[in-house]
Amino acid sequence: MTQTISRHQELMDAAYDRWEKNPAWSKKDFWANIGPVELEAVCMGNLNYQVENGGFRQWVGNGYCTPETLFIIRRVLVRLGSPTAQQVLDLIDEVARIVETYGSEDEMDEYDFEQYVEEMDPLDGRFYQLNKQLMEELEAYFRKQ
Repeated sequence: MTQTISRHQELMDAAYDRWEKNPAWSKKDFWANIGPVELEAVCMGNLNYQVENGGFRQWVGNGYCTPETLFIIRRVLVRLGSPTAQQVLDLIDEVARIVETYGSEDEMDEYDFEQYVEEMDPLDGRFYQLNKQLMEELEAYFRKQ
């Protein structure tokens, strides 16, 4: 039985194949050498994989919550324009606010870390409830590009 690869995954695979063929590229070089739709696919895919695997704390801790990434994710979610996309956008904005408030986990004292976890962890469950619908909407979006 052959499994069909989604358009979203095809775009990500094409982008990462290019990076693999150019091992000297930094992340900045990688982003500069892929198309805008591939970049959107990579940013949305990383959000999905990281949060589904270890929550928003993993996504943040692994360096994916950057101003550049947030800009791209917000742009895609606004373009989707659905109620689901708006809810995910609200979550992303909340994550960004929390990160701006507390900074990185390794720089927090015990009290700030407890507060950070208390604010951040409930967002994961909200994302998980929305993610299946979001992935369907993203697939439709990427098929139109």
